[in-house]
Amino acid sequence: MRTANMSCKVSTRTGVVPSVELQDLPIETVVDILSYLDVESLAATFRTNSWFCRLVRANWVHILLPIIKRDFSPIGPLFRVFDLCGGKPAMALQVVRDGAFLLEDPLVGSENYWDDFAQEKDRANEEEWRARLYAHDFLAVFKFCITVKQWEREFNRLRFFQQPQQSRVLEAHEFERFRHALYAWWTYARYFHGGVYPSSDGESEEAASFWLRLVDRWDARCNFMRQFSTSQLMEMLDMWTTIKAAVGRKVCPSASDLRLPEYNLTPAEAASIGWGESGESILIRDTMMKLTPDEILHLLVSRHRYTTKRSLVQFILLKNPGIERSVETFSSAWDMVMDDREGLLFEEKGDTALDPGNYFPASRVYPMAYGGVLDYATPEAEGVRAEFSQDGGRGLPYCVDDERFRYRNVTWRLPRGRLMPHPRPLEGRL
Repeated sequence: MRTANMSCKVSTRTGVVPSVELQDLPIETVVDILSYLDVESLAATFRTNSWFCRLVRANWVHILLPIIKRDFSPIGPLFRVFDLCGGKPAMALQVVRDGAFLLEDPLVGSENYWDDFAQEKDRANEEEWRARLYAHDFLAVFKFCITVKQWEREFNRLRFFQQPQQSRVLEAHEFERFRHALYAWWTYARYFHGGVYPSSDGESEEAASFWLRLVDRWDARCNFMRQFSTSQLMEMLDMWTTIKAAVGRKVCPSASDLRLPEYNLTPAEAASIGWGESGESILIRDTMMKLTPDEILHLLVSRHRYTTKRSLVQFILLKNPGIERSVETFSSAWDMVMDDREGLLFEEKGDTALDPGNYFPASRVYPMAYGGVLDYATPEAEGVRAEFSQDGGRGLPYCVDDERFRYRNVTWRLPRGRLMPHPRPLEGRL
């Protein structure tokens, strides 16, 4: 990219006036021009020469803030990921009783905070967002934005894997739905898959048991999901199942899948390449899904760099030593919250709960050719999406005396995670 040599030549009757390079313009003008670039073009400009490098570093907040507001909305959930990754989570996990945990926010005193979390519409003014950006490192923010754009391209390709005839570029509002789901997943992964709490040092038996159970009545993971509306939960499910299927195909395929005729492999080759049979490979995949979105993106894009199973497992364990404590809990928490929502709907609507307009018109099986992150096929279905976009925060703050939830007082045991398949005679060297 020849940004440094940008010039403007004006033809006149007397000839051509000397060209004006971008570096000759006032700094304020250059900063304003750079704020209209997309983040990847800004990265190319940043690498052009040392003058642009110093300029972007010195004015990065003023350049990046307009780009983030324009290309990375919703901006509120995005900043929550920044706050969490920076070691200053906006919410804290606190023990309440029976060794279970709740999410509580020590910084926000609003009783309607959970509903505000789900419904926030970038109400903060530009000065407040600028102050939030100043609290973070330039390279961390820049890398995050680049990763989000890479995820947009990758998701657009993965989303239509099972319906290639329906392939298209997602619309701008569909990308916004995907980003919202991605930010929610990123936050969930940091809180509940990455081990922000409890710590691994001096961990009590009570705290350790947190990773092996999912208690609906008290569990923080379910309360995290309750922040979001039913429409947002369906968008998150679409994103999650699409990416989980891609991990199962590209990162840790099962030997039984590789024995299908389309792969043209011998049984010995399928056993050597595959990550165990169906049940074992699913356990391995569900363990890998505890990684953060940027780590999973790396595995999907750069899987070819790891020539053996052991090298891939070593890479994962170096970054996440405790990942094999349990499998991912995102799916289980989502299922339990959606069961609650459906139960409340039937209590409120009775026999009419399944009538069009009362029941969310979506299957839990994704990806489909429509719905979730994508638009629905009919305007009527989109109308129901709008209807179910206002119920974020139902059940929060969670009340143990609420009789509507008495039938959900259950405990799920989570299986231990696993990364390496059991060795088999046909596998040979890993």
